[in-house]
Amino acid sequence: MKPRPEVNAGLAGGRDLPDSPAPTMSLNPSPSPSPSRSRKQDRASRRKKRPAPDAYDDVGTGAGTGAEAGMEAPAAPSPVAVAAAVTWWLYVLRCADRSLYCGITNDVEKRLARHNAGTGARYTRGRGPLVLERSWPAGSKPEALKMELRFKKLRKARKEQAVRET
Repeated sequence: MKPRPEVNAGLAGGRDLPDSPAPTMSLNPSPSPSPSRSRKQDRASRRKKRPAPDAYDDVGTGAGTGAEAGMEAPAAPSPVAVAAAVTWWLYVLRCADRSLYCGITNDVEKRLARHNAGTGARYTRGRGPLVLERSWPAGSKPEALKMELRFKKLRKARKEQAVRET
């Protein structure tokens, strides 16, 4: 018995249902992403999940590795301790055209040298010689980024005032 078109209209969105059986599985070993997920989401779900670094992690400190028997293993600093030791800075440069440039770094002298060499930010290329007007310690990188954003939102007169203050 042939299916009636008016019955199929509601089931298949106005198309006739195929008379052939359902297609068989593909021999392709890689599954295609489902239509509800993007490729990026699909890739992210296949990545291995790494545990978050723990501030109290004893890995690499020699604990439980024979330190009790007098064998001292060299202590490797944890990534959290290394990140805490690095101080980030907000710096302001004065270009030759009297404009100001603001940025962040963890080594101000090295960054100034890169700007003056022409390998720093695109804005400072061709505006040299550059002079370091002022720098402020920011602590961590996120704090430095927040300080930079606040400084860049200031008006020119307020920026000049902040650079002159000691």
